[in-house]
Amino acid sequence: SDIKQVSPEERPTKFVTEIMTRASNVVAVSPNDPLEMALERLTANDVNQLVVMENGRPVGLLNRRDILSVLEISSLFPNRPSTS
Repeated sequence: SDIKQVSPEERPTKFVTEIMTRASNVVAVSPNDPLEMALERLTANDVNQLVVMENGRPVGLLNRRDILSVLEISSLFPNRPSTS
């Protein structure tokens, strides 16, 4: 979404470093965090995706649509035992 802040006319002359979100400002979660926490962080920070960090390294991305899909599917099977 950072690119949306730059007009199409300016994009050919911009560098990634000029518009990217800095690592210190990235909203992140751990692979072991509950999905509800991830959704809360998305909402609280008004972002659509989170970086999944493990041992200080990015290991994936998680977006709002993915979380909502999993929560919706899990609501269809409320009595299914947890795998954790």
